[in-house]
Amino acid sequence: MTKRFLKLVALLLAVLSMEGVMAAQDRPVVIMGASYAGGWNPPTLAGLPVVNKGIGGEQSFEVLERFSTDVLELEPKPQAVVIWGFINDIHRGEREQMDRIVERAKDSLRNMVIQARANGITPILATEVTIRGPKGFKQDVVQFVGDLLGKSSYQDYVNQRVLEVNEWIREYAASHDVLLLDFEPLLKDDNHRRVAGYAVDDGSHISDAGYQRLTEYATRKLPAGSLEGEAEPQRETLEGRTMAAK
Repeated sequence: MTKRFLKLVALLLAVLSMEGVMAAQDRPVVIMGASYAGGWNPPTLAGLPVVNKGIGGEQSFEVLERFSTDVLELEPKPQAVVIWGFINDIHRGEREQMDRIVERAKDSLRNMVIQARANGITPILATEVTIRGPKGFKQDVVQFVGDLLGKSSYQDYVNQRVLEVNEWIREYAASHDVLLLDFEPLLKDDNHRRVAGYAVDDGSHISDAGYQRLTEYATRKLPAGSLEGEAEPQRETLEGRTMAAK
C-alpha cells in the first residue's frame, strides 16, 4: 500500500512539473518600442513565442505610458520583455532641450526595467541603432563634402546622442544585472553611421538584411531555454520612489 501511494505521489509530482515546464514555454517574450521594434519579428526568442508591441513614431515616454497595458497585463504573463528604442526622442527634441530629453529617455527605460522586475518579468534592454542619410546621389555628395570639411550632418548629430545613451544603457545593464542585446555595433560602419545595406531608402528604418542580422545575433545571445524559470519579483527604486508589483 505504501509503495503504491509513493508511486502515485511521484507520478503526481512529475505531472505538475511537466505542467510547469509547458506553462513556461507558453509565456511569450514581448518586444516593446517604436517602429524599429515594430518591424522586428523573430520567430522565437530563447525558444519562446514572440509578441510584438512596437508602435511607430513613439518616444520612450510614450512606450512607458502603455507598458502596463501591453506588458504587465498581458495574458499569458510574459516571461521577458525586450525594451528597445529612444531615437524618436532625439528626432523630435529641440537641441537646446536635448540634455533634459536624454535624461527623460533614461528615466523611461529605467522605469520599464523596474516595473518588469517588480512583476516577475525578465527585462532585456537593447541598445539603439544609428542612422545614415537618405539614399541618393545628392545626399552622398553632401555627406562626402561634409566629411572633407569636417562638418557634422544632422545624422551625425543624432548618432552622437544615440551613442551617448547607448553607453549609459550598457553601464546600467552591467551594474543592475540586466540582460542586454547590444544592437548598435551590428549595423554601423567605422563612422558610426548605419551600413547602407542595413537601411531602407530613408536611411533610418531597418532593411530586411538588417533585421536578419539582429535576429541571428539575438538567437545566439538568447538560446532556447536561457529564460526558463520564474523571474523573482524585485523591488527597486526610481528617484526615491519604490516600485512594487501592481
